[in-house]
Amino acid sequence: HPDDEIISMGGSLAKFASEGKDIIVVIFSYGAESVPWLKEKHIIEMRVRESVKIDKFLGAKKTIFLGLSDKNMEEKIKKFKTEKKLELIIDKYNPEKIFTHALDPHPNHRIVHKTVLKVLDSMKKNIPVYTFDIWKMFDTKEQKARIYIDTTETFNKKIKAMLMFKSQMYFSIYPLLPSVYLKAFLNGVHIKTRYAEMFYKER
Repeated sequence: HPDDEIISMGGSLAKFASEGKDIIVVIFSYGAESVPWLKEKHIIEMRVRESVKIDKFLGAKKTIFLGLSDKNMEEKIKKFKTEKKLELIIDKYNPEKIFTHALDPHPNHRIVHKTVLKVLDSMKKNIPVYTFDIWKMFDTKEQKARIYIDTTETFNKKIKAMLMFKSQMYFSIYPLLPSVYLKAFLNGVHIKTRYAEMFYKER
């Protein structure tokens, strides 16, 4: 969804951009169901506009939308040949690393996780994959390697970016702000910095 990459790893994105890395953001769903009283066309336009502006603010080179709806996402992935589209994106940009959703409680996040790994397997690509959680308040004891990225210098920029999502302010941004602060602080404790973001090493 638009905003997932900012909530989960906005600090890391800003840090990577400051180091001169090219960042390509790929968003599976428009999240058109997020504001039920607005027409779908209107909310899609709003969310696309917000995402492109905010990704650019953090330093992303490009934001790509795969155009899926939240409903029946797995079926839509087959219908619109999303796996092939993702394969073409990976071929074109040849990423050094891929960051994607972990198997968190949201069903569409789980579908994205599964789809990304399936495409990489079909391509026989040995690209490092890291995953992030959105809705878990506290870290779980998953038996996976972890990496911590110091985001002390870019944390405030991440918060500014989150607050730029006007369409989602009351649905996801405000509700998630306390956990974003808490997780950044707790992750920072692990590497003795003020703030950090943590990712699981999937492969």
